[in-house]
Amino acid sequence: MENSSRTIIVVLVIVFLIVGGILAYVYLNKDSFGSTTSLSTQDLSVAPQSGKALEFLRLLQSIKGLSLDTSIFNNPVFKGLVDPGVKLTDEPSGRENPFAPIGGSVSQPALSNIK
Repeated sequence: MENSSRTIIVVLVIVFLIVGGILAYVYLNKDSFGSTTSLSTQDLSVAPQSGKALEFLRLLQSIKGLSLDTSIFNNPVFKGLVDPGVKLTDEPSGRENPFAPIGGSVSQPALSNIK
């Protein structure tokens, strides 16, 4: 029991040191990571010069100010909508072995012939 608890403590200390090292690295190098919370037109000039990357960044910039009106969910007409549903009925199943020849007799190999 003592050996397993010692192993757990060692593993937790190693994990703590790794997480602490990563946080220290990010904190000390925060200038190289830049601002990740917002996208501005200055970010577009620093981005890779491929056309698709610029187009994607412009699209992100254009939807930044988008807001959705959720008042439709409180509308009595919306609340009165009913799903008519589709009732699924049991269909007849196909052949037991779809790969067997059509119209021929299907014979199973005898277990005594298999070696």
